[in-house]
Amino acid sequence: MNHLSNENSKATETDQQRDSALVNSAFQQSIIYNTSTENSDLCSFKIKVYNELVTNIVKDRQLRKKYCTNRLIRPIASYFALKSTISSGVIQNYSKQSVSLSEFLGITRATFFKHIKILESLKLVKRFPSGALVLSSYAKMIEVFDLVSDSVTIVNYTPGQKLYMILEALPIRNKIEEQKDAIYKRINGAKEVKDHYDNFLKVDKGNYQEAILKRQIHNFIHNTPDDLYSWLNADTQLRARSIFKMFGFKSYRSVAYLKRKLEKANICTIERERKYISEARGRDKKRYVAYLKEIKATLLFLPDKFSFANEIFG
Repeated sequence: MNHLSNENSKATETDQQRDSALVNSAFQQSIIYNTSTENSDLCSFKIKVYNELVTNIVKDRQLRKKYCTNRLIRPIASYFALKSTISSGVIQNYSKQSVSLSEFLGITRATFFKHIKILESLKLVKRFPSGALVLSSYAKMIEVFDLVSDSVTIVNYTPGQKLYMILEALPIRNKIEEQKDAIYKRINGAKEVKDHYDNFLKVDKGNYQEAILKRQIHNFIHNTPDDLYSWLNADTQLRARSIFKMFGFKSYRSVAYLKRKLEKANICTIERERKYISEARGRDKKRYVAYLKEIKATLLFLPDKFSFANEIFG
């Protein structure tokens, strides 16, 4: 019996040593990534993120000095990163490894300990006198936050990145993808319309939305209405008002700041000023169309277009 116990102990110790080595090597690989794009695949880690949790916490904002900020999403990002890369869920002597761990997470050592303290208060990690740090299971996380959905997104994370920014982009990206799927389902439910799209557009499921939107814009500019292309709104991008509500912002300036931040971090690119002019007269608030008396033309204005990095969300 003692022999079996010793074998299990050695096996557990081996797992923990391997996990510690993984964290230490991750940052070394990130140095390679920063100096050579050819080796970028070597240090990309797949991080499992629970969509419902992220959607809920992005709007959890509290007044701190002058601004309302989100203080929970960063520790949660650290939890997701560690949980996805440490298979045993145990980090031995975590304090001694704090430098490597903080570099892996792209935060300072002081911030790392702050995150651990917050996660411990949420019962997502537990510290032991021996110096071990134990990460709680996903089941425990679901229980803590009372999650209903187990829907997850796998994101590719490069050590040193700001993972919390990727999490902030996730609700926007998921909503856009959800609307693309809804458009496809609506088309798929109408056989005559689908047959027409299949024969005329000749595109796969993923490109239906873009192809239809291009046709709608073409019809608007040239004033050639077509019932097959006007019965739904093919633009799936989110307006500032939607993002404002999604994140619980207090000012629309925060929406603009979020967009700039995500662009600067190379998480997405944003196409702005999507405006199209037609000589046709008319006004349709639902389709965001306005008649310009000065030039006797109608303006169609679409929201900024997000294009998310394939290397992160692909």
